[in-house]
Amino acid sequence: MRLYSFFIALLLLVVSSCDSQYSKPIYVATSHPIGEIIKQVVGNRAKVEVLVQPGESPHTFSPKPSDAYKINSAKAIFYAAEILDGWAAKLEGGTKIEIIQFVSDDMLLTFDDMHKHEHEENIDHSDHNHNHDHSHGVIDPHFWMDPIVVKEILNKLVDTLSAIDPDNAVTYRNNAGIFEKRLDLLARQVGNLLDEVRGRPVFLFHPSLRYLLARYDLVYAGAIETSPGKEPSPKYIEQLVRKIKESGAKAIFTEPQLPREPAEIIAEAATVLLFELDPVGGIKGRITYPDLILYNAKILQKALK
Repeated sequence: MRLYSFFIALLLLVVSSCDSQYSKPIYVATSHPIGEIIKQVVGNRAKVEVLVQPGESPHTFSPKPSDAYKINSAKAIFYAAEILDGWAAKLEGGTKIEIIQFVSDDMLLTFDDMHKHEHEENIDHSDHNHNHDHSHGVIDPHFWMDPIVVKEILNKLVDTLSAIDPDNAVTYRNNAGIFEKRLDLLARQVGNLLDEVRGRPVFLFHPSLRYLLARYDLVYAGAIETSPGKEPSPKYIEQLVRKIKESGAKAIFTEPQLPREPAEIIAEAATVLLFELDPVGGIKGRITYPDLILYNAKILQKALK
């Protein structure tokens, strides 16, 4: 009888544990860095699922049938910005939350004439009559690359999560306070790493690290890719190579989510080194948010010094 009672108690414990696990709210993030930021706030009080997997680009991602359960079970779906992963706003499921709305206007970056929204491939900036370029106020959505901007959005993120899940509001607020301190430390670490290369020109594959460059006084000098998924033309490559040589840059940068060949061709033609930056992460050494930012800071330091 005692043995029977023991097994009944054990079974109830297991069932209770499973119920507790499945009763946790589920939040869906479009990309790894968005998911990592949310995880820092919710801790173990909620489950965070990520749609865009390592090696995939949020720009060109299309949800798979296997993502349906995550999406349909979510209390909320968090995405960065309409211009980057706005496809998330059209998904069925929980409340859609565009995190760029949490960033104050004075911290937002907009694209300038170096990167045209309508993909005009002439990088001679004397003609400003192009149609709807990034200099006309199109917001750069990659805000998470600046730890100070991430710190600034935490209050609004906590308010949003607490409205969805009031039972855990106090925990979310406390977790955010701890995360703020980590972000302050991270910002100092990155500043120390990049102090010796301030003012150096940086040519990216895609303008995805401009928030990081702006925070630490590095000069964004141009991008290889004129639009997500579109290879640069021979004319554009020729002009960009000339610009890289004239700038005195020591290196250019590619990304793991994007094709490497155009960057290799340009690096060889400009006789500069090629390094890889990563705005998304999600692989070993770049799982946590601090690790992702530090990885990029260390690559920039190595390539530019």
